[in-house]
Amino acid sequence: MKRVAIVLLACSDYESLEVSLACHAAYLPAQADLFVLQNCRGTYDAERSLAVGQRYARLFPGRIHVVTGNKPAKPYRAIAALLATRHLAAFDLVCKVDDDSFPIAPGWLDALVRGHAAAEAAGGPALAYVTPLINNNCWGFAET
Repeated sequence: MKRVAIVLLACSDYESLEVSLACHAAYLPAQADLFVLQNCRGTYDAERSLAVGQRYARLFPGRIHVVTGNKPAKPYRAIAALLATRHLAAFDLVCKVDDDSFPIAPGWLDALVRGHAAAEAAGGPALAYVTPLINNNCWGFAET
């Protein structure tokens, strides 16, 4: 099985991050590590979000990591900056999720990896976006 880095983009929604990390911790497959990319700092909510991520990193050492020190930027720039670092060098695939989305069943990541492999085998375009998660926000609730 390919090694997968789950990159969770976080900023200041500490309540959603708490729910999300609890679910990710419960369903984190053996071949995956989770990286919380803290993309803002300085406000009360941002610092609480950082504290939530750091608590989970202490609870799951070597499996959940918090990435700080990056300059806050548009999400695509923050993710590109992370991709350019050594943090993700050991991984074959990267799965980006938000702090307000979370898995609700085991096997979710394996299904994504199988879908990616099937798309590659079929010679189609690289898989760019899927939504196997339920968003913990007003859009996700309406869709559910």
